[in-house]
Amino acid sequence: AILRSPSSTLSELDIVTTDERAFLQKVGIGLTPDPALASEPLVHRLIEKTAAAYPDRIAVEHMGGSTLTYAALDALADRVAHGLRARGVALETPIPVLFDKDTDQTEAVVAILAVMKSGGAFVPLDVSWPSARILSCVRQCAAPFVVCDGAAPDVARELPVPFLTVSELAAGQSEGRCVVEEQTPGSLAYVIFTSGSTGEPKGVMIEHRNI
Repeated sequence: AILRSPSSTLSELDIVTTDERAFLQKVGIGLTPDPALASEPLVHRLIEKTAAAYPDRIAVEHMGGSTLTYAALDALADRVAHGLRARGVALETPIPVLFDKDTDQTEAVVAILAVMKSGGAFVPLDVSWPSARILSCVRQCAAPFVVCDGAAPDVARELPVPFLTVSELAAGQSEGRCVVEEQTPGSLAYVIFTSGSTGEPKGVMIEHRNI
């Protein structure tokens, strides 16, 4: 494009080829949003619709062999979400989800979905991080507790807040849909911590509309 019009400004150049434009339009990102995605601004509601349409399809599969269908994922996340609400989670309450990226993350997926269903904002934390970094993240977001899988990592026991497992949160909870009416596309969805220029973790807040 530059060779054809060397005097053009960058804003005037079209760097997307015809084939690339057709591809972007087909997959529904970039130039033309996918209607199914655009019609549902909350990702957990989109997963609920997928679970209703394709309940037996695999939603989560770990290389170790564990799987969850959309129906199972949705149902378990609803129970966990009710457990979160029962423990005081309200709109945009930050809830750290402590997971090990090198092991089965099936329950981490359930926890993340459940936090969104409960109206809270999930905060992903990796057990491989230095304990001081994890502690800083938990303190900065003023989390009431941390969610982890059944094999609670040692670092969870060192934190100044309680930890709850997915199973504990789901136990005895309703199987009905967990709906937070005040949740909107502008509500906080999650907080991701970066390293920070000073070495202190910095939280970046992401709204549902930006997922």
